[in-house]
Amino acid sequence: PPPPAYQSPTYPQNNYPPPPAYQSPTYPQNNYPPPPPAYQPPTYPQNNYPPPPPAYQSPTYPQNNYPPPPSKAVSLEKRLEKEAPHLVNLSKTLGVTLEKKGLQHMVAKVALVMDASGSMSSAYKKGVVQAIMDRVTLVAARMDDDGSLETWFYGSKHRRFPDITVGNISGYITHNVKGGALEIVKGLGAGNNEPPVMQEVVNTYWQSNLPVLVIFITDGGISQGQEIKKILMEASRYPIFWQFVGVAGSSYGVLKHFDTMQGRVVDNANFFQVDDLARISDSELYDRMLNEFPGWLLEIKSKGILL
Repeated sequence: PPPPAYQSPTYPQNNYPPPPAYQSPTYPQNNYPPPPPAYQPPTYPQNNYPPPPPAYQSPTYPQNNYPPPPSKAVSLEKRLEKEAPHLVNLSKTLGVTLEKKGLQHMVAKVALVMDASGSMSSAYKKGVVQAIMDRVTLVAARMDDDGSLETWFYGSKHRRFPDITVGNISGYITHNVKGGALEIVKGLGAGNNEPPVMQEVVNTYWQSNLPVLVIFITDGGISQGQEIKKILMEASRYPIFWQFVGVAGSSYGVLKHFDTMQGRVVDNANFFQVDDLARISDSELYDRMLNEFPGWLLEIKSKGILL
C-alpha cells in the first residue's frame, strides 16, 4: 500500500515567557544647570540730562519804519549846500563822470600833491590852484573812505598840510599857504624837488587795503627823471595810482613818457596837460582826471596787488 502522508514532527511546548516589547533605555537625569536664556540687550536707567536745545533759529525783529539811509552823494549835496554852496553844481558834474566810469560806488583813498615852486606863483595868485583844489576835493568827498583829501605841498622841500574837506576848502590857500613872492609856502623853498615828496606818499600808502588815487599837480620843470622812474617802478607793486596834471607849464620830461616806461608791474601813472583851466569844461577835466583809473583798478586786482 502507499506510504502515509507526511506529518511534521511535534515538540513539547516550552514554558519560557514571551519576550517583552522593546523599550528605549532610560538614563538617570544629570544635574547640569539649564542653558542660559536667549541674549537680551541690556537696559539702562534713563538719565536726567535736559533735552538738547532746538535747532538755531535766527532771531526775528519787528520791522522798523525808518527810511533807508541816504546815499553818500545825497549827504554830500546837503553838506555842500551848507558849507560850500559854490561847489553844488560842480558836484553834480562829477557825479555824471563817476557814473560813466563805473566809479559811483568806489571807495578809495584820495591824495593831492601840490607844486609850490616859485614858477607856480602866478597860478596861486590868480586862483588857479584854489580852483584845482576845489575840484579834487570833491573827488575825495565822493570816493575817499573818510571824505577828506590828504594833502602835500612841495618846493625844494615838502610838507604835509591839514587834510582838505568840503568844510575847510573855502579859503584853504589863504589860510594855509603863506609865503613871499618866490617862496610860495614858507620853509619849502622856490625849487621843485619831486622825488622826496613822492617817496613820502609811497611810504604813507604802500600798505593800504584800499586803492589810492594821487592827484599830482605841477607846472613842469622836471629834471630828476631817473629818480622819478625808480619811485614809480617801486610803487607799481602797491595799490597807488599817480595822475599827474600839468598846469600852464612846460618841460614835463619823464611825465610825458609813461606809456613807454618799462620795468613796472602795472601801468600805474598817467599825465595830461591843461594849458588854461578856464578853457576846459569841468566835465572834460574830470573825464581826463579819472580816465585811466578804472582800467588800473582791474589790472591790480588781476595781478593780486589788491584783493
